[in-house]
Amino acid sequence: MVVDEDDPFGIGGGGASQAIAAALKPEKGRLQKVVCPMCEQVGFVPKAALGKPVKCANVKCMVPIFTAEDPAEQKAERRPTRLADEAEAIRRAAEASAPRKRNPLLIYGIGGAVLLGLTAVVVPLLTKKPDTTALQTPRDLSSFEELAAAEEAEAKAKAAAAAAAVQASAQSTPAVAVEEQVKRMTVLARQELRDKPLARRMTGDIWLRLGNSKEAATELSQLLVVDRSRSFYRVIPQAAHYWRSRAAGDAAAAKVAFAACESEIAGKTLPRTGRAATEVCLAFAAMLVQEGRQQEAQQLLATRQLDRTIPDNLDSMVSVAWLFVSSNYRDLGLTPPYSAESYLWSDPLHVAVASVLGLQGSWQEVSGWAAAGSDARVAADALVAAADAGMRTTGAAAAGVLMSAADAITVPGLSLRVRAALAGAAGDAAGVDACVQRLSMEAAAGPSAMPGLSELAQRGPVTPAATMPWGLAAAEIARGLILTGRSAAAGPLLARSSEFLGSVAPPTAELRLLMLRLVQDRAAVQEELSEAAREKNEQKLEGLMRNLDSRVRLLSTAAEDRRATQLLLLARLMHAGGREAVLGYLESAPPVMAEVQLDAIRNVLYVAGLQAAGGLQEPTKLEVLADSKVLESQQREPQAGTIAPQVWGLGRSSALPLQSSADTWSNVYFNAEAGFDEASGMRLAMLCERTRWLVQQGQFLQALEGIQKLQNGLWREETWQIAGRTMADGGREQDLLTWVAGKKIGSLEQICLLYGLSQGLADRAGKKPAAK
Repeated sequence: MVVDEDDPFGIGGGGASQAIAAALKPEKGRLQKVVCPMCEQVGFVPKAALGKPVKCANVKCMVPIFTAEDPAEQKAERRPTRLADEAEAIRRAAEASAPRKRNPLLIYGIGGAVLLGLTAVVVPLLTKKPDTTALQTPRDLSSFEELAAAEEAEAKAKAAAAAAAVQASAQSTPAVAVEEQVKRMTVLARQELRDKPLARRMTGDIWLRLGNSKEAATELSQLLVVDRSRSFYRVIPQAAHYWRSRAAGDAAAAKVAFAACESEIAGKTLPRTGRAATEVCLAFAAMLVQEGRQQEAQQLLATRQLDRTIPDNLDSMVSVAWLFVSSNYRDLGLTPPYSAESYLWSDPLHVAVASVLGLQGSWQEVSGWAAAGSDARVAADALVAAADAGMRTTGAAAAGVLMSAADAITVPGLSLRVRAALAGAAGDAAGVDACVQRLSMEAAAGPSAMPGLSELAQRGPVTPAATMPWGLAAAEIARGLILTGRSAAAGPLLARSSEFLGSVAPPTAELRLLMLRLVQDRAAVQEELSEAAREKNEQKLEGLMRNLDSRVRLLSTAAEDRRATQLLLLARLMHAGGREAVLGYLESAPPVMAEVQLDAIRNVLYVAGLQAAGGLQEPTKLEVLADSKVLESQQREPQAGTIAPQVWGLGRSSALPLQSSADTWSNVYFNAEAGFDEASGMRLAMLCERTRWLVQQGQFLQALEGIQKLQNGLWREETWQIAGRTMADGGREQDLLTWVAGKKIGSLEQICLLYGLSQGLADRAGKKPAAK
């Protein structure tokens, strides 16, 4: 028998052509709801189509033709009867329906008697005087009060029963509680959802975390049924299972998980763009490096690299990298790095893979992967990120292996930066002191002065200063001092960092003013240039003005990115516990404080300090960062730079925390998406981070109410997961379930919330789940 590959089930041709196509949404003439028994897709057909073949609304359904059933139709079972019984029933029905002879006199007589009787009864009732004694007597309302009290008691009893059910669920063992939630997720997954495969990915992942491979396989197989084009969704759960199996010493299970991921990647179902596909590539690239296939990992990531000079591309890559890394941190119960810090990653995707390997303690693989970076800065960024991961696991082991990788970096300042990061992560005070000694041998760098107009108008490239690596190194050494309990000694190192960074480009404020004048008062600038260059020829003067425009933009790019980098480094130190050291240094260095206060990027530093404080106490200490005294014209957004405009957008959307009242925190969510276009991906990352922090500080109601205020459904789905996971980690699952019981939340969003909750409960159930 020959089978048509395009119609393997033989339903094409006549059957499909005669079937009535179902619509995805109700419309005029198509109001009858039907559900495809194959893919569970809801569709709408005409009423006349009930009982007839119809075609599924899902164009990718494997068996699209089915019979539309009328849900209101009640089919009674017919018992078999004899022919004689049927004949007798027919005769009786005919006799009953035959017209009978009627006597007209008898009918009229009966009607008259009835009318006379009604008249005798109704007329006295209508003419009777009403009795008003009941109105004048006070009425006893106790019966009504008793009824109201009974209804209120019944309502309280129902509420108490619901609360008891929630409490019983929460007080059960974590494994049982997770199974209850994942079954609830499965029921919700059968409803009409924005992304059905995503729901099945979540349920499959939870079963894998519980060690129930059979149920996990069922859910991940159902993912293919609802949408085969999203089969790559199955990589993320299998990748997490791969690392858990390796940590548990189950090489066989890890091998099976790796093979499943490799099969998905080889199937070439990955879209060319999008966060989900990029996260899949990051997950599998880390696995490839772990399996000794580094070159394949590089080739895979190369397909996801974008031009980072384009703002949207930069935001996409930085945000995807941080969101992926932070999910791996959460899986290990660790606090992720500060979200804005990811702007310091020169190659976000490369650094993300190094972070995952560092979290797993794969130091040899980290060393080789870092060396494969495109330049020394990428290699240093990867090693620093791995050191941060090692600090949260086994910092000493990381330092022992990665010091040789640090020495292999050819740029001295970057090499010193990595050594300082490794020493700080390991808590090696002597190692940090050695870095301080090495930095003291480097000559001081003078600040970069603002050139005159004549010098700026000369043709020639702007040579970037070689002091940026030393500025990064000095800041990392200061962080090492903080991590080893010597925050008071960090000030001089911060001063050295500012010294090196200050020589990269002239002051940002001065360049901003010049750029503003070139736009608003160009004629006056041209006249000043004519006098400074002693040039009166109009044609030559126009050429000098073009040179001036070009060089000012190049210098402004360097200055804006230098300033953004400095504020991000200070935020990194605050996140590590150095808030007092950073604030003390800024108050003692007015020129640096002026750079900080220049625009909304200062809010990134403010939020880092607030979150590092461990609570909402004493926020007034940070208000000095917002006490800007510079000209209004200098508070504009950066007009140049690669990372500066993005960091500025992130800072602008973080302005609300400057209001120190705790009851405004739920409005942070609304503020993060209202009227902003810049850094959309990183604003989501910031909200995820803010959600985790608020829940940890006991402000979970502020977080949950804030999430409800979000207009972006994708952002709500993401932040629900964070809220659920963090509340489970803190043992607040009962509070969460009680809160959800009284709220109206969409099905997919409920699944996301329960998914985060189940992740935390599954981790609590044990690190060594029993296989089934």
